[in-house]
Amino acid sequence: MDAKQFPEITLEELKETLSLTIRKDDLAKVVSFIILSSAYTEDSQLNGFFNSPSASGKTYIPLEVAKLFPAEDVKTFGYCSPTSFFHDAGEWDRIQKQYRIDWSNRILIFLDQPHSELLARLRPLLSHDQREITFRITDRTEKFGLRTKSVVIHGFPAVIFCTCGFTLDEQEATRVLLLSPEMDGEKIRQAVRQKIKTRSDPERFAKELEANQARQELKARLRAIREIRPRVKIHDDELLERQFFLHTKFLKPRSSRDIERVASIAITWATLNFWTREKLGDDSILTNQVDFDVAFGLWAEIAETQELGISPFLVDLYRKVIVAAWPARKNPTGLERSAVVKRYFEVYHSPLPMWKLIREILPSLESAGLVALEPDPGDKRRTLVRPLTIVEPFMGMGMRMGEVAQKKPPTDKETELTEEERQRNQEAALPYIRKLASGDFGLDDFGLDTAIDASGQDIEKNRCKSSVGGDNGQGQKNENEN
Repeated sequence: MDAKQFPEITLEELKETLSLTIRKDDLAKVVSFIILSSAYTEDSQLNGFFNSPSASGKTYIPLEVAKLFPAEDVKTFGYCSPTSFFHDAGEWDRIQKQYRIDWSNRILIFLDQPHSELLARLRPLLSHDQREITFRITDRTEKFGLRTKSVVIHGFPAVIFCTCGFTLDEQEATRVLLLSPEMDGEKIRQAVRQKIKTRSDPERFAKELEANQARQELKARLRAIREIRPRVKIHDDELLERQFFLHTKFLKPRSSRDIERVASIAITWATLNFWTREKLGDDSILTNQVDFDVAFGLWAEIAETQELGISPFLVDLYRKVIVAAWPARKNPTGLERSAVVKRYFEVYHSPLPMWKLIREILPSLESAGLVALEPDPGDKRRTLVRPLTIVEPFMGMGMRMGEVAQKKPPTDKETELTEEERQRNQEAALPYIRKLASGDFGLDDFGLDTAIDASGQDIEKNRCKSSVGGDNGQGQKNENEN
Protein backbone atom coordinates (compact mmCIF):
# COMPACT_ATOMS: atom_id res chain seq x y z
CA MET A 1 0.00 0.00 0.00
CA ASP A 2 1.41 3.40 -0.96
CA ALA A 3 0.46 6.95 -0.02
CA LYS A 4 -1.28 7.46 -3.36
CA GLN A 5 -3.73 4.66 -2.68
CA PHE A 6 -4.71 5.97 0.77
CA PRO A 7 -4.44 9.77 0.85
CA GLU A 8 -5.16 11.89 3.92
CA ILE A 9 -8.71 11.38 5.15
CA THR A 10 -10.52 14.32 6.75
CA LEU A 11 -13.26 14.40 9.36
CA GLU A 12 -15.68 15.80 6.80
CA GLU A 13 -14.96 12.94 4.37
CA LEU A 14 -15.37 10.41 7.16
CA LYS A 15 -18.66 11.97 8.23
CA GLU A 16 -20.02 11.86 4.66
CA THR A 17 -19.11 8.18 4.30
CA LEU A 18 -20.72 7.26 7.61
CA SER A 19 -23.83 9.24 6.63
CA LEU A 20 -24.61 6.64 3.97
CA THR A 21 -26.15 4.48 6.70
CA ILE A 22 -26.33 6.79 9.75
CA ARG A 23 -28.34 9.99 9.37
CA LYS A 24 -27.43 12.98 11.55
CA ASP A 25 -25.65 12.00 14.83
CA ASP A 26 -22.42 13.40 13.35
CA LEU A 27 -20.53 13.54 16.64
CA ALA A 28 -21.69 10.15 17.92
CA LYS A 29 -20.89 8.26 14.71
CA VAL A 30 -17.46 9.88 14.21
CA VAL A 31 -16.43 9.24 17.82
CA SER A 32 -17.75 5.66 17.55
CA PHE A 33 -15.64 5.09 14.44
CA ILE A 34 -12.52 6.40 16.20
CA ILE A 35 -13.22 4.19 19.23
CA LEU A 36 -13.48 1.07 17.05
CA SER A 37 -10.45 2.10 14.97
CA SER A 38 -8.38 2.42 18.14
CA ALA A 39 -8.46 -1.38 18.37
CA TYR A 40 -5.64 -1.44 15.80
CA THR A 41 -3.33 0.79 17.85
CA GLU A 42 -0.59 -0.63 20.05
CA ASP A 43 -1.93 0.40 23.46
CA SER A 44 -4.27 3.38 22.87
CA GLN A 45 -7.58 1.54 22.74
CA LEU A 46 -10.65 3.60 23.68
CA ASN A 47 -13.92 2.66 25.38
CA GLY A 48 -17.37 4.12 24.72
CA PHE A 49 -20.63 4.15 26.65
CA PHE A 50 -23.88 4.81 24.74
CA ASN A 51 -26.66 5.86 27.10
CA SER A 52 -30.14 7.01 26.02
CA PRO A 53 -33.81 5.93 26.14
CA SER A 54 -35.07 2.93 24.23
CA ALA A 55 -35.38 3.13 20.41
CA SER A 56 -33.17 6.22 20.16
CA GLY A 57 -30.43 4.53 18.10
CA LYS A 58 -27.81 3.80 20.74
CA THR A 59 -27.14 0.28 19.40
CA TYR A 60 -27.74 1.11 15.74
CA ILE A 61 -24.81 3.54 15.53
CA PRO A 62 -22.02 1.23 16.79
CA LEU A 63 -23.40 -1.74 14.85
CA GLU A 64 -23.48 0.17 11.57
CA VAL A 65 -19.98 1.52 12.16
CA ALA A 66 -18.75 -1.99 13.01
CA LYS A 67 -19.84 -3.23 9.55
CA LEU A 68 -16.88 -1.33 8.10
CA PHE A 69 -14.40 -3.49 10.05
CA PRO A 70 -13.34 -7.08 9.35
CA ALA A 71 -16.04 -9.34 10.77
CA GLU A 72 -13.51 -11.59 12.51
CA ASP A 73 -12.39 -8.68 14.71
CA VAL A 74 -15.88 -7.73 15.93
CA LYS A 75 -17.70 -9.59 18.68
CA THR A 76 -21.16 -8.50 19.82
CA PHE A 77 -22.97 -9.56 22.99
CA GLY A 78 -26.78 -9.35 22.93
CA TYR A 79 -26.86 -9.83 26.67
CA CYS A 80 -24.02 -10.85 28.91
CA SER A 81 -24.23 -11.32 32.66
CA PRO A 82 -21.25 -10.22 34.77
CA THR A 83 -20.13 -13.86 35.17
CA SER A 84 -20.99 -15.45 31.79
CA PHE A 85 -18.51 -13.17 30.03
CA PHE A 86 -15.67 -15.06 31.72
CA HIS A 87 -17.26 -18.53 31.62
CA ASP A 88 -18.00 -18.89 27.92
CA ALA A 89 -14.93 -17.31 26.32
CA GLY A 90 -11.37 -18.56 26.37
CA GLU A 91 -9.28 -21.66 25.73
CA TRP A 92 -8.04 -24.05 28.39
CA ASP A 93 -4.29 -23.95 29.02
CA ARG A 94 -3.36 -27.42 30.28
CA ILE A 95 0.11 -26.35 31.41
CA GLN A 96 -0.89 -23.24 33.37
CA LYS A 97 -4.23 -24.77 34.42
CA GLN A 98 -6.17 -21.67 33.45
CA TYR A 99 -8.41 -20.25 30.73
CA ARG A 100 -6.85 -17.72 28.38
CA ILE A 101 -8.71 -15.08 26.37
CA ASP A 102 -6.90 -12.95 23.79
CA TRP A 103 -8.68 -9.66 23.13
CA SER A 104 -5.75 -7.95 21.38
CA ASN A 105 -6.92 -5.71 18.52
CA ARG A 106 -10.50 -6.87 18.96
CA ILE A 107 -13.77 -4.92 19.09
CA LEU A 108 -16.35 -5.78 21.76
CA ILE A 109 -19.88 -4.34 21.56
CA PHE A 110 -22.35 -4.99 24.39
CA LEU A 111 -25.94 -4.39 23.26
CA ASP A 112 -28.80 -3.26 25.50
CA GLN A 113 -27.27 -4.23 28.80
CA PRO A 114 -29.75 -3.78 31.67
CA HIS A 115 -27.07 -2.59 34.09
CA SER A 116 -23.40 -1.64 34.18
CA GLU A 117 -22.27 -4.33 36.63
CA LEU A 118 -20.24 -6.05 33.92
CA LEU A 119 -18.35 -2.80 33.37
CA ALA A 120 -17.47 -2.82 37.07
CA ARG A 121 -15.96 -6.31 36.68
CA LEU A 122 -13.93 -5.12 33.68
CA ARG A 123 -12.44 -2.01 35.31
CA PRO A 124 -8.81 -3.26 35.21
CA LEU A 125 -9.21 -4.19 31.54
CA LEU A 126 -10.80 -0.87 30.55
CA SER A 127 -8.13 1.19 32.32
CA HIS A 128 -5.27 -0.83 30.73
CA ASP A 129 -3.66 -1.60 34.08
CA GLN A 130 -1.72 -4.57 32.68
CA ARG A 131 -1.51 -6.30 29.32
CA GLU A 132 -2.34 -9.60 31.04
CA ILE A 133 -4.92 -9.57 33.83
CA THR A 134 -5.96 -12.60 35.87
CA PHE A 135 -9.57 -12.86 37.04
CA ARG A 136 -10.61 -15.36 39.71
CA ILE A 137 -14.20 -16.53 39.31
CA THR A 138 -16.34 -19.31 40.75
CA ASP A 139 -17.92 -22.10 38.71
CA ARG A 140 -20.52 -24.63 39.83
CA THR A 141 -20.08 -28.26 38.77
CA GLU A 142 -22.33 -31.25 39.43
CA LYS A 143 -19.55 -33.32 40.96
CA PHE A 144 -17.55 -30.81 43.01
CA GLY A 145 -20.01 -27.95 43.60
CA LEU A 146 -18.54 -24.44 43.66
CA ARG A 147 -14.93 -24.25 42.50
CA THR A 148 -12.72 -21.30 41.65
CA LYS A 149 -10.94 -21.02 38.33
CA SER A 150 -8.50 -18.57 36.77
CA VAL A 151 -9.21 -16.65 33.58
CA VAL A 152 -6.35 -14.66 32.03
CA ILE A 153 -7.28 -11.89 29.59
CA HIS A 154 -4.49 -10.79 27.27
CA GLY A 155 -4.42 -7.53 25.35
CA PHE A 156 -6.66 -4.48 25.21
CA PRO A 157 -9.85 -4.46 23.14
CA ALA A 158 -11.87 -1.45 22.02
CA VAL A 159 -15.16 -1.65 23.91
CA ILE A 160 -18.56 -0.02 23.38
CA PHE A 161 -21.26 -0.55 25.98
CA CYS A 162 -24.93 0.27 25.21
CA THR A 163 -27.65 0.64 27.84
CA CYS A 164 -30.86 2.53 28.54
CA GLY A 165 -30.12 2.54 32.28
CA PHE A 166 -28.85 5.83 33.65
CA THR A 167 -26.96 4.61 36.71
CA LEU A 168 -23.21 4.70 36.12
CA ASP A 169 -20.56 4.61 38.81
CA GLU A 170 -17.89 7.30 38.70
CA GLN A 171 -15.19 4.63 38.34
CA GLU A 172 -16.73 3.47 35.06
CA ALA A 173 -17.51 7.01 33.87
CA THR A 174 -13.83 7.98 34.00
CA ARG A 175 -12.86 4.99 31.84
CA VAL A 176 -15.22 5.59 28.90
CA LEU A 177 -16.33 8.25 26.45
CA LEU A 178 -19.96 9.06 27.25
CA LEU A 179 -22.16 9.30 24.15
CA SER A 180 -25.84 9.63 23.27
CA PRO A 181 -27.64 9.74 19.91
CA GLU A 182 -29.60 12.83 18.96
CA MET A 183 -33.36 12.83 19.59
CA ASP A 184 -34.59 15.89 17.68
CA GLY A 185 -37.42 15.75 15.17
CA GLU A 186 -35.25 16.24 12.08
CA LYS A 187 -33.00 13.31 13.03
CA ILE A 188 -36.03 11.05 13.55
CA ARG A 189 -37.53 12.19 10.23
CA GLN A 190 -34.35 11.29 8.36
CA ALA A 191 -34.09 7.99 10.25
CA VAL A 192 -37.62 7.08 9.12
CA ARG A 193 -36.73 7.87 5.51
CA GLN A 194 -33.58 5.77 5.81
CA LYS A 195 -35.55 2.86 7.25
CA ILE A 196 -38.10 3.05 4.42
CA LYS A 197 -35.28 3.08 1.88
CA THR A 198 -33.59 0.02 3.34
CA ARG A 199 -36.81 -1.96 3.86
CA SER A 200 -38.44 -1.21 0.52
CA ASP A 201 -35.68 -2.95 -1.46
CA PRO A 202 -32.91 -4.36 0.78
CA GLU A 203 -30.98 -5.93 -2.10
CA ARG A 204 -30.82 -2.70 -4.09
CA PHE A 205 -29.73 -0.74 -1.01
CA ALA A 206 -26.98 -3.28 -0.28
CA LYS A 207 -25.74 -3.06 -3.88
CA GLU A 208 -25.64 0.74 -3.67
CA LEU A 209 -23.50 0.52 -0.54
CA GLU A 210 -21.14 -1.98 -2.13
CA ALA A 211 -20.81 0.24 -5.19
CA ASN A 212 -19.99 3.34 -3.15
CA GLN A 213 -16.30 4.06 -3.74
CA ALA A 214 -15.72 6.08 -0.56
CA ARG A 215 -17.15 3.30 1.62
CA GLN A 216 -15.09 0.60 -0.08
CA GLU A 217 -11.92 2.69 0.22
CA LEU A 218 -12.57 3.19 3.93
CA LYS A 219 -13.00 -0.56 4.44
CA ALA A 220 -9.80 -1.23 2.48
CA ARG A 221 -7.96 1.36 4.60
CA LEU A 222 -9.05 -0.42 7.79
CA ARG A 223 -7.95 -3.82 6.46
CA ALA A 224 -4.54 -2.37 5.54
CA ILE A 225 -4.11 -0.81 9.00
CA ARG A 226 -5.09 -4.14 10.55
CA GLU A 227 -2.16 -5.77 8.78
CA ILE A 228 0.33 -2.99 9.56
CA ARG A 229 -0.70 -2.15 13.15
CA PRO A 230 1.79 0.72 13.30
CA ARG A 231 3.33 2.15 16.43
CA VAL A 232 2.65 5.86 16.87
CA LYS A 233 4.62 8.40 18.87
CA ILE A 234 3.57 11.90 19.94
CA HIS A 235 5.54 14.50 17.98
CA ASP A 236 5.38 17.31 20.58
CA ASP A 237 4.47 16.45 24.17
CA GLU A 238 4.85 20.06 25.36
CA LEU A 239 2.33 21.24 22.77
CA LEU A 240 -0.04 18.46 23.84
CA GLU A 241 0.25 19.66 27.44
CA ARG A 242 -0.38 23.32 26.58
CA GLN A 243 -3.41 22.56 24.44
CA PHE A 244 -4.91 20.27 27.09
CA PHE A 245 -4.62 22.90 29.81
CA LEU A 246 -6.14 25.45 27.42
CA HIS A 247 -9.17 23.20 26.85
CA THR A 248 -9.61 22.20 30.52
CA LYS A 249 -11.59 24.48 32.81
CA PHE A 250 -10.62 22.82 36.09
CA LEU A 251 -8.04 20.15 36.84
CA LYS A 252 -9.43 17.11 38.63
CA PRO A 253 -8.05 13.67 39.50
CA ARG A 254 -9.77 12.36 36.36
CA SER A 255 -7.76 14.80 34.21
CA SER A 256 -4.92 12.27 34.05
CA ARG A 257 -7.29 9.86 32.31
CA ASP A 258 -8.77 12.57 30.12
CA ILE A 259 -5.38 13.48 28.66
CA GLU A 260 -4.83 9.79 27.88
CA ARG A 261 -8.06 9.76 25.89
CA VAL A 262 -7.16 12.93 24.01
CA ALA A 263 -3.76 11.44 23.15
CA SER A 264 -5.44 8.17 22.10
CA ILE A 265 -7.73 10.03 19.69
CA ALA A 266 -4.71 11.78 18.16
CA ILE A 267 -2.81 8.48 17.89
CA THR A 268 -5.81 6.74 16.32
CA TRP A 269 -6.22 9.50 13.75
CA ALA A 270 -2.52 9.28 12.89
CA THR A 271 -2.95 5.51 12.50
CA LEU A 272 -5.80 6.04 10.04
CA ASN A 273 -3.50 8.32 8.04
CA PHE A 274 -0.43 6.11 8.37
CA TRP A 275 0.64 6.66 4.75
CA THR A 276 0.91 10.45 5.09
CA ARG A 277 2.71 10.60 8.45
CA GLU A 278 6.44 10.97 9.09
CA LYS A 279 8.15 7.59 9.37
CA LEU A 280 10.86 6.83 11.92
CA GLY A 281 13.66 4.31 11.68
CA ASP A 282 12.03 1.87 14.13
CA ASP A 283 8.99 1.33 11.88
CA SER A 284 6.89 3.80 13.87
CA ILE A 285 5.26 7.06 12.80
CA LEU A 286 4.86 10.51 14.34
CA THR A 287 1.64 12.41 14.93
CA ASN A 288 1.37 15.94 13.55
CA GLN A 289 -0.66 19.09 14.21
CA VAL A 290 -3.61 17.77 12.20
CA ASP A 291 -3.96 14.87 14.62
CA PHE A 292 -3.92 17.27 17.57
CA ASP A 293 -6.53 19.46 15.86
CA VAL A 294 -8.84 16.50 15.34
CA ALA A 295 -8.34 15.21 18.90
CA PHE A 296 -8.94 18.53 20.65
CA GLY A 297 -11.75 19.50 18.29
CA LEU A 298 -13.66 16.32 19.15
CA TRP A 299 -12.75 16.57 22.82
CA ALA A 300 -14.10 20.12 22.98
CA GLU A 301 -17.50 18.81 21.87
CA ILE A 302 -17.69 15.98 24.43
CA ALA A 303 -15.75 17.53 27.32
CA GLU A 304 -18.85 18.89 29.06
CA THR A 305 -20.46 15.50 29.66
CA GLN A 306 -17.12 13.89 30.49
CA GLU A 307 -16.53 16.48 33.22
CA LEU A 308 -20.02 15.98 34.67
CA GLY A 309 -19.79 12.19 34.45
CA ILE A 310 -23.26 11.78 32.92
CA SER A 311 -24.47 11.07 29.40
CA PRO A 312 -25.22 13.86 26.89
CA PHE A 313 -28.88 12.86 27.02
CA LEU A 314 -29.09 13.61 30.75
CA VAL A 315 -27.48 17.01 30.23
CA ASP A 316 -30.00 17.70 27.46
CA LEU A 317 -32.84 16.57 29.74
CA TYR A 318 -31.60 18.84 32.53
CA ARG A 319 -31.60 21.89 30.28
CA LYS A 320 -34.80 21.27 28.33
CA VAL A 321 -36.91 19.79 31.12
CA ILE A 322 -35.81 20.80 34.62
CA VAL A 323 -34.32 24.23 33.93
CA ALA A 324 -37.07 25.09 31.43
CA ALA A 325 -39.83 24.05 33.87
CA TRP A 326 -38.36 25.96 36.83
CA PRO A 327 -39.83 29.44 36.09
CA ALA A 328 -43.39 28.03 35.75
CA ARG A 329 -43.29 25.93 38.94
CA LYS A 330 -46.39 26.00 41.17
CA ASN A 331 -44.45 25.44 44.40
CA PRO A 332 -42.10 28.38 45.11
CA THR A 333 -39.72 26.12 47.02
CA GLY A 334 -39.02 23.61 44.28
CA LEU A 335 -40.18 21.63 41.27
CA GLU A 336 -42.49 18.70 41.86
CA ARG A 337 -41.49 15.42 40.23
CA SER A 338 -44.86 15.19 38.47
CA ALA A 339 -44.04 18.51 36.78
CA VAL A 340 -40.76 17.03 35.55
CA VAL A 341 -42.60 14.04 34.06
CA LYS A 342 -45.13 16.34 32.39
CA ARG A 343 -42.43 18.58 30.91
CA TYR A 344 -40.49 15.52 29.69
CA PHE A 345 -43.51 14.38 27.68
CA GLU A 346 -43.89 17.85 26.17
CA VAL A 347 -40.24 17.92 25.07
CA TYR A 348 -39.58 14.32 23.98
CA HIS A 349 -43.18 13.23 23.17
CA SER A 350 -42.76 9.98 25.08
CA PRO A 351 -43.71 9.03 28.66
CA LEU A 352 -41.14 8.95 31.44
CA PRO A 353 -41.88 6.30 34.11
CA MET A 354 -41.87 7.83 37.57
CA TRP A 355 -39.73 4.99 38.92
CA LYS A 356 -37.04 5.70 36.32
CA LEU A 357 -37.02 9.38 37.26
CA ILE A 358 -36.75 8.60 40.98
CA ARG A 359 -34.27 5.72 40.87
CA GLU A 360 -31.98 6.64 37.98
CA ILE A 361 -32.30 10.12 36.47
CA LEU A 362 -32.56 12.36 39.54
CA PRO A 363 -29.79 10.53 41.49
CA SER A 364 -27.49 10.85 38.46
CA LEU A 365 -28.19 14.57 38.12
CA GLU A 366 -27.72 15.02 41.87
CA SER A 367 -24.36 13.23 41.83
CA ALA A 368 -23.27 15.51 38.96
CA GLY A 369 -24.10 18.53 41.11
CA LEU A 370 -26.86 19.81 38.82
CA VAL A 371 -29.88 19.43 41.11
CA ALA A 372 -30.72 19.32 44.80
CA LEU A 373 -33.43 16.99 46.12
CA GLU A 374 -35.17 18.39 49.19
CA PRO A 375 -38.36 17.54 51.13
CA ASP A 376 -41.34 19.81 50.60
CA PRO A 377 -41.69 22.06 53.70
CA GLY A 378 -45.48 21.82 53.36
CA ASP A 379 -45.57 18.04 52.94
CA LYS A 380 -42.50 16.07 54.03
CA ARG A 381 -43.68 13.03 52.06
CA ARG A 382 -42.96 14.79 48.78
CA THR A 383 -39.53 15.49 47.30
CA LEU A 384 -38.86 18.68 45.39
CA VAL A 385 -36.27 19.21 42.66
CA ARG A 386 -34.24 22.41 42.52
CA PRO A 387 -31.68 23.16 39.77
CA LEU A 388 -28.39 24.34 41.19
CA THR A 389 -26.71 25.76 38.13
CA ILE A 390 -27.20 26.50 34.47
CA VAL A 391 -24.71 24.37 32.56
CA GLU A 392 -22.65 26.58 30.30
CA PRO A 393 -20.96 25.19 27.16
CA PHE A 394 -17.31 24.28 27.64
CA MET A 395 -14.58 25.92 25.57
CA GLY A 396 -14.98 24.77 22.00
CA MET A 397 -18.61 23.64 22.30
CA GLY A 398 -20.45 24.45 19.11
CA MET A 399 -17.31 24.42 16.97
CA ARG A 400 -17.23 22.39 13.80
CA MET A 401 -15.71 18.98 14.29
CA GLY A 402 -11.95 18.99 13.97
CA GLU A 403 -11.46 22.66 14.78
CA VAL A 404 -9.47 23.87 17.75
CA ALA A 405 -9.99 27.14 19.55
CA GLN A 406 -7.00 29.24 18.58
CA LYS A 407 -7.84 32.08 20.93
CA LYS A 408 -5.47 32.24 23.88
CA PRO A 409 -6.49 33.48 27.32
CA PRO A 410 -5.92 37.25 27.73
CA THR A 411 -2.80 38.39 29.52
CA ASP A 412 -2.79 40.70 32.55
CA LYS A 413 -1.59 43.53 30.34
CA GLU A 414 -4.49 43.03 27.91
CA THR A 415 -7.10 43.12 30.71
CA GLU A 416 -5.58 46.08 32.58
CA LEU A 417 -7.87 49.14 32.70
CA THR A 418 -6.72 52.54 31.52
CA GLU A 419 -6.77 55.50 33.92
CA GLU A 420 -9.77 56.96 32.09
CA GLU A 421 -11.73 53.68 32.35
CA ARG A 422 -10.87 53.35 36.04
CA GLN A 423 -12.08 56.91 36.75
CA ARG A 424 -15.31 56.31 34.82
CA ASN A 425 -16.03 53.11 36.79
CA GLN A 426 -15.46 54.89 40.10
CA GLU A 427 -17.86 57.70 39.18
CA ALA A 428 -20.53 55.18 38.12
CA ALA A 429 -20.21 53.32 41.44
CA LEU A 430 -20.49 56.42 43.70
CA PRO A 431 -24.34 56.59 43.77
CA TYR A 432 -24.57 52.94 44.84
CA ILE A 433 -21.90 53.40 47.50
CA ARG A 434 -23.83 56.36 48.96
CA LYS A 435 -27.04 54.31 49.01
CA LEU A 436 -25.32 51.48 50.89
CA ALA A 437 -23.74 53.91 53.36
CA SER A 438 -27.09 55.56 54.11
CA GLY A 439 -28.76 52.22 54.80
CA ASP A 440 -31.82 53.27 52.79
CA PHE A 441 -31.95 51.03 49.75
CA GLY A 442 -34.05 48.41 48.00
CA LEU A 443 -33.51 45.81 45.32
CA ASP A 444 -34.91 48.17 42.70
CA ASP A 445 -32.06 50.59 43.42
CA PHE A 446 -29.71 47.99 41.93
CA GLY A 447 -31.85 47.06 38.92
CA LEU A 448 -33.43 44.03 40.64
CA ASP A 449 -37.12 43.32 41.16
CA THR A 450 -36.82 40.04 43.06
CA ALA A 451 -34.11 37.80 44.40
CA ILE A 452 -33.94 34.11 45.19
CA ASP A 453 -32.55 32.92 48.50
CA ALA A 454 -30.68 29.64 49.10
CA SER A 455 -33.94 27.69 49.50
CA GLY A 456 -35.32 28.91 46.18
CA GLN A 457 -37.91 31.26 47.74
CA ASP A 458 -38.67 34.54 46.00
CA ILE A 459 -37.85 37.56 48.16
CA GLU A 460 -40.09 40.51 47.37
CA LYS A 461 -38.28 43.81 47.10
CA ASN A 462 -38.29 45.63 50.41
CA ARG A 463 -36.70 48.83 51.42
CA CYS A 464 -34.30 48.59 54.31
CA LYS A 465 -33.68 51.31 56.88
CA SER A 466 -30.97 50.65 59.42
CA SER A 467 -29.72 52.59 62.39
CA VAL A 468 -26.70 53.54 60.29
CA GLY A 469 -28.93 56.02 58.45
CA GLY A 470 -29.85 57.80 61.69
CA ASP A 471 -33.58 56.91 61.73
CA ASN A 472 -33.70 56.48 65.53
CA GLY A 473 -34.18 52.72 65.42
CA GLN A 474 -36.99 52.70 62.84
CA GLY A 475 -34.93 50.48 60.56
CA GLN A 476 -34.54 47.86 63.29
CA LYS A 477 -38.30 47.88 63.78
CA ASN A 478 -38.94 47.31 60.08
CA GLU A 479 -36.46 44.47 60.04
CA ASN A 480 -38.20 42.72 62.92
CA GLU A 481 -41.57 43.16 61.21
CA ASN A 482 -40.22 41.53 58.03
